[in-house]
Order: sequence, then C-alpha cells, then structure tokens
Amino acid sequence: MFLLLKRLSVRNRIWMIVFILIGGIVLAALIDILMLRSLLWQEKELKTRHLVETSFSVLNNFHERQMRGELSEADAQAAAVGIIRAMRYEEKEYFWINDLGQPFPKMIMHPISPELEGQLLDAKEYNSVTRLRVGIEGPFTQVTDRKNLFVTFSEVVRQGGQGYVTYLWPKPLAGSGVSEALYPKLSYVKKFAPWGWLIGSGIYIDDVESIVQKQVMRVVWLVVGFGMLLLFIASLMARSITDPLQRTITTMRTIGKSDNGLALRLPVEGGSEIAELAVGFNEMLERLEERDAELAQHREHLEEEVALRTEDLQNANVRLAAERKEIESLLNKMEATHSQLLHSEKMASIGQLAAGVAHEINNPIGFVHSNLSTLNRYAKNLIELVTVYELLEMDGAQPDEIMTYIREMKERMDLAFIKEDLASLISETNQGIERVSKIVQDLKDFSRLDREDVWEPDDVHQGLDSAINVAWSQLKQKCQIRKEYGDLPLVECLHSQLNQVFLNILVNAAQAIENEGVITLRSGVEGNTVWLDIADTGTGIPAEIMKRIFEPFFTTKPVGKGTGLGLTIAYNIIKKHNGRIGVASEPGK
Repeated sequence: MFLLLKRLSVRNRIWMIVFILIGGIVLAALIDILMLRSLLWQEKELKTRHLVETSFSVLNNFHERQMRGELSEADAQAAAVGIIRAMRYEEKEYFWINDLGQPFPKMIMHPISPELEGQLLDAKEYNSVTRLRVGIEGPFTQVTDRKNLFVTFSEVVRQGGQGYVTYLWPKPLAGSGVSEALYPKLSYVKKFAPWGWLIGSGIYIDDVESIVQKQVMRVVWLVVGFGMLLLFIASLMARSITDPLQRTITTMRTIGKSDNGLALRLPVEGGSEIAELAVGFNEMLERLEERDAELAQHREHLEEEVALRTEDLQNANVRLAAERKEIESLLNKMEATHSQLLHSEKMASIGQLAAGVAHEINNPIGFVHSNLSTLNRYAKNLIELVTVYELLEMDGAQPDEIMTYIREMKERMDLAFIKEDLASLISETNQGIERVSKIVQDLKDFSRLDREDVWEPDDVHQGLDSAINVAWSQLKQKCQIRKEYGDLPLVECLHSQLNQVFLNILVNAAQAIENEGVITLRSGVEGNTVWLDIADTGTGIPAEIMKRIFEPFFTTKPVGKGTGLGLTIAYNIIKKHNGRIGVASEPGK
C-alpha cells in the first residue's frame, strides 16, 4: 500500500485515503451488523430454552413425587400435564408434549389444539422443517426435503436429548385463528426420559431480520452522509495543495532545463507549506553553487595527490611481488579460520534460537492477552448497550427516556472509538498469533518434525514404556521404575502427544528425586474412563507452588534450565483428549 501511494499524485493520494477511510467505516458497520444479528439469534435460543427448562422442571417435580410414592404414574402425569397446559408466556405462546413413537409420534397435550391429543402427527401440513441442531451448541444443519416437524423433534432428542428446530408456521391472529402466511419459527425441545415424553415450545424469529434490516438502513445513511462529507473535504484539500504545488513544480522544471539553472530561484508566495518548500529549494541551490566551487578546488588538489600516489604505488608493487607467496599462505590460513568462524556463528545462532524461543513467544502472547482483555471490556460495554435496547421491547417502556439513556451510554463508553478500535485490536491479535505460529513453524522446520499426528486406537501402556525408554538416561542413575498396570483397552488418541505428556512428567519426577527413589506407574479403568497415576518419592511440592505448576512459563528451575512450559503443554494435550490432569503432593512426599 505504501508503494502504491508513493506512485500516485498528491490529489490521487488524498482520494485514495478517503476511499480507504470509507471502506474502513463500511467494514466496521458490517461487523457491527453481523454481531447484532448473532446476539439477537442467541437471545432467541436462550429465551426459548429457559422457558422449556421451566416447564421441564414441572415434569421432574411430579416424577419425583411419583418415585416417593406420593402419586401413581398416571396421577403424576395428569397433574403435570394440567399445570403445563395452563402455562403461558408473551400472552399467546405455550408448551406442548408428545411421545417418541415411530414412525410418527402422538400428541400427549396441546393447549391450543386439544383435538390433536392422542392423534398421530403425520399430516402433510407439518412438513415444514428448514434447519435443525442436535444439542445446544454448534451449527445448524440445513434440511432440504421439508421433513415432518414432530418426527424431526423426536430424532433430535433421541440423538442428543435436546436441540433446536427451525420451521415455517402461521401466526395467531388477534381474536382467533391463524394467518395464511407462514413465518419462520424456532423451537427448543427436550426429552423427558422417565415417561418417554418430549416437551417443547417455540418463538417466532422473523423480527430478527427486521431489526437487522433497520440497522442496515441506518448504517447506509450514516456511510453515505459521512462519505459525502469526506469527499467534500478531500476536494477542498486537494485543490488547496495541488494548485500551488503544480505551479512550483513547473518552475522547478524550468530551472532544471536552464543552462544557468543554479543562478535561478523559486518565487516565495505567502506562508504556506509550498512557500516553505520554495525557501528550502532556494537554499539548496545556494549550497549547490558553493559545493561546485569547493569541488573545483578539490579536483585540482586531487590531481596532485594522484600523481604522488601513483609513484608510491609503483614502488609498492615492486615490494608486493616479493611478498606474494607469503600473502597466498596467509590467505589459505584465513580461509580455514573463516570456515571455523562461520561454524561458530552458526552454533551461536542455534543457541540464540533455543534461548530466545520463550521470549519470542511471550512477547506476542503478552499483547494478545492484553488485546483480549480490551476486547472483553468492549464486549461487556456492547452487551450492556444491547440490554438497554431490550428495554424498548418491554410493555410500558418509555422510548424517549430509554433512547436518551442509550445516547448517554454511547457517549460514556465512546462507542465510535470502540468500533474504530475493534478492527485494529483484531488485526494486532491476529499478527501476534501469526507470529507465534511462525516461531513454531520455524522450530518444526529446523527439527524436521513433519509427520502429522492422527487419531487412532493405541496402547497407552506401550506409549508410557516408550517414554520411559526416551528418558532412561535421566532415570537410571537414581530411579527405580515400579509398574502396577491394570488391564486397559485401546484408547483413541494422538499417540505422540500423549508420549510427550508422559515424558514431561517422568523427567519432572526424576528431577524431584535428589539421591535415590522410586517412580511408580499405575493404571486402571473406571466406568468409561482410563486413568493413569505417576508417583515419585521426591521432595514434594509446597502448596503455594502447587497452585501455579500448570501456568505457562512458571518454573522453579534456575535460568537456562527450564522454560516453564512442560506441564502447560501436558495440561493442554490432556484437555484436547477430553481428559483431566491433577496433582496431589506436599513437602517431603
């Protein structure tokens, strides 16, 4: 971009900067709109789920009373259905219950259409599903064949116990009846396993796009107005700069083409930057004239010096001819010494690479952490602002008072600066992360670690034994290895990464043993979990240190003996395997 601007004229540079500014505003507005849409969608999901959880708790309550023997199953079910049938929110919205029968479920309870109760839900009008998601996290899956709505509800809860489904559904009309047009709706459903039921509710989501479209129009008008203002200012700036500059350049070219150019001078008009340029250019011409006079005198002196030096060189050539063989010998020795110096320099570079990795990684991580802290603060401000916006949707809201408070909030949190600063923070954070990735890639290339790990079933005991073999040079002098292995199944894992965890912990255990000791390895199965114990008879860990052993770059070793990353890496690897790692120790044990 710098080279591109450098090649453009001043006028075009100004226009380029203006268009870049307008583009930045458009980008910031686009990010703002996308964030608004995401927040509105998340609010719909959360609201629907919380409402269904409320009715789900009613089912739980009566089931517990059934299990305590206070009610029969039939009485408990009837009481729960009666309460949920009467529950409403937002005046007209309700909850329904159906079973999980196949291929089509039956309706257990529907407060608006009681005629459906006990009926198979196989009508073609229910073929309106557009998207679904098993569970409460992750992306939605697009549905192209318009599946049966209630069949889809059953499939979602069978797979994940709960989930979301979007579909097209008519809206209730004032008084009675429903609309002919269909509107997008979002439902959350959850399985009540003890009775084989499914309970759910839905909320219309067409207002999300309406709000987003209104925000888009506000942004468009803002960008158009601000862009026109920038273009007007840029036009004035370009005219005030380029016109006098063009006159000055024309005069400069005349001076350059004239045979007596150094004697000419630029006219100085006013006190603008162009006038200062003319003054500077005239001073440069004066210095050039002085320089030319000095060069003429110096040329005469150099000619005399050259004659003297030529005679001296001729005499020196006679002496150098006799010393040529000695010089050649010295050159050979210098080449050998040069090779040794290159090797030493290469080793020094390797040492600097190893010693500087922690520092090089720590710097970008530091400002990434700082930027994330700032982003977190911005996010809290924006969430607070959105929360105030939600007051506008409440019954009895005072829009004028709320909008006044919103404008005060925007000014207090400096919303314009936040929007401008977000792109910079994200860019800097990406640069920090890319810097860390580059360091890791450089180390990988240097070490030729180019084999990719794959998830596959593996023998954990074999990996633990291989880690012992790798660390054996540090273990054998003062450690006995005691194995108390259980009968373990194959575990789906990244083999080499687990081996790295074992190696780090074994080396730490050996370093904790001062003279002689025992490292005990145990393993077993508990439920669907495989567990491993690595115990040592070393010096133990004080409580104030034990709280920090998984922190990055924390180490009790002397400078140059450890980076403080071994247990941090182990922690992250185990977390990646959906496992957990812990420590139990005290001084002397």
